[in-house]
Amino acid sequence: MNKKGMVSILSLLVISTSLAAPIQAAEIQTETTSQEASNLQEDVSKQESVSSDSVVTTDETTPAYGTRKTITLPGYIPEGWVVVSSFNGTLTIVYTGGASYGASLTILNTSPIPEGWVITDGYYGNGLRITYTGGASYGASLTILNTSPIPTSWVVTDGYYGDGLRITYTGGASYGASLTILNTSPIPTGWVVTDGYYGNGLRITYTGGASYGASLTILNTSPIPTGWVITDGYYGNGLRITCTLGATVGSTLNILTASPIPAGWVVTSSHYGGYTITYKG
Repeated sequence: MNKKGMVSILSLLVISTSLAAPIQAAEIQTETTSQEASNLQEDVSKQESVSSDSVVTTDETTPAYGTRKTITLPGYIPEGWVVVSSFNGTLTIVYTGGASYGASLTILNTSPIPEGWVITDGYYGNGLRITYTGGASYGASLTILNTSPIPTSWVVTDGYYGDGLRITYTGGASYGASLTILNTSPIPTGWVVTDGYYGNGLRITYTGGASYGASLTILNTSPIPTGWVITDGYYGNGLRITCTLGATVGSTLNILTASPIPAGWVVTSSHYGGYTITYKG
């Protein structure tokens, strides 16, 4: 081969190499771009995962009292949470579980009120102050708005001319404990009405813890607790009730025909206006 032919072949090789280089670079650039797209997609997925953490979910972990979270509207408010503020399409909610007696929160007047909480103040339509009643001792009292729910075992002991109510806790009472309540108050289980004040109030007495044979005089409109029987009547003005709990087998009592007959007792004879009942166990 002459020199001129060798030069031509070398020139072709140089040109071919020059043309191949951009193609490889393009291929490398294409692979890099695909990797970046994959990384970007992973970043977006992570951001979406983080954003979803701000939405309340029903996980197995119980939050601590006072835990705050933000949800978007329309949002589901789980049981035990209250709404404390709203802003730009979001709500801030607070967890009320685990509160101690007397704990208070200011909530929106559109917020749900959890069981055991009462409304103790209002801010002219802009919000409500709520207080937790759980863990109270017998005789504890709170002043609430007259629109507030009244928790179980609390009674209304005073009223403030439409502006509020005084409520008192009856849990933990001993046998014979008494309270004066408004005649519109609920009467807790185990309490009986022992006196009335001409429409202005009622005297209630606790029957829990009574021994067999204990007796009380109650109004004829009073509830009669489980395990008590009517042993006498006072011409429409009242009833005498007696405790049957703790009786021994063979014990007998004379009751009125209007009396309930407790479990374990049977009628063994009858007489004018009543029965004799005997405890069979």
